[in-house]
Amino acid sequence: MTTFVINKLIMAMPEPIPTLFETYNLVRTIFTLLTIASYVLYGALIVWIVGKVVKLVAKMLFKRNKVSQISYLKLEERLKKINKLSKRGILFSILSGIILIIVLVWYLFRMVSGL
Repeated sequence: MTTFVINKLIMAMPEPIPTLFETYNLVRTIFTLLTIASYVLYGALIVWIVGKVVKLVAKMLFKRNKVSQISYLKLEERLKKINKLSKRGILFSILSGIILIIVLVWYLFRMVSGL
């Protein structure tokens, strides 16, 4: 019974207001994570664009009979795997950026409303 009362008292206590130093550290961490997510996005976009260019060049060479059909099909299969991974990287970086921005806005709103 005593633990029940203590738990109720703890739950009724207001949340402590975050200090300016805590807010600065959180904002700095979130911007660092956003920077990392943007680098992942840039890398995935570069891989995706290079894959499209390689596929276009391979099609041109195949049409001119400079590349065998077997090697063209192997290249196309590998490019499909690479494109799938780069699309996942793009999706991951966009979603993580959105989540981090939401967390940052929520925390700053909480900070302002707590003052």
